[in-house]
Amino acid sequence: IMIKPETSADFTITSVLAHGSSVKKGDTLIGIDTRALDKEIASLEKAIAIDQLKLTQSQHELEQLKISTPRSLESHARSEQEAEEDLKHYTTAGQAIETEQAKRSIGKAEFSLANQKEGLQQLLKMYAEDDKTEETEEIILKRARHYVDRAEFALKAAKISAEKQVNTTIPRKLKSKQLAAQNARIANTDAKENLPHALKIKQQETEKATKDHQEKTEKLTHLKADRAMMAI
Repeated sequence: IMIKPETSADFTITSVLAHGSSVKKGDTLIGIDTRALDKEIASLEKAIAIDQLKLTQSQHELEQLKISTPRSLESHARSEQEAEEDLKHYTTAGQAIETEQAKRSIGKAEFSLANQKEGLQQLLKMYAEDDKTEETEEIILKRARHYVDRAEFALKAAKISAEKQVNTTIPRKLKSKQLAAQNARIANTDAKENLPHALKIKQQETEKATKDHQEKTEKLTHLKADRAMMAI
């Protein structure tokens, strides 16, 4: 009887039937210690099961990357273009319009105040011609003075708001758009460099995992064949 295991030639014979012994079908002729081999088979089976799960996950991730990578590249390119367009529009038109609107708000408030004051002066001039001011006239004058006071406060608020718009809000908005364009440009550059690289790495990892899984499966087949060979 000759044993030629494919995976290892290191095994121990534990028993041999004596020459001339009577045997029947199913009796062991030569006892071989297979504990190490059995342990290796069991360990490899568990490793293959785990590898199969990881391989399936890696294959799924690879398929997702194949779909998401072109979309992400397109999205980053579009974000950079839109940020550049927003910045260009703001520097060529938007900033000037907002600055002009802030300044014009003061003129609008000044016009409103002048209009209210003129209305009050007209009322005072008209009611001054009477010998005495009637109760209704007092109510009208009180209301007119209130409108003047409110217009004065509106002018004060408009000046403060316009100053903040011109000196703080608008410059900050310009800076934000500049930073947004810069960040979009950097993100797009990184995406064009890293996303295809990540896809390539995942492809190589999946290929290696597939190859390793196949090699372990083949090794398990040989180990089981050796184990069957040792049942003499």
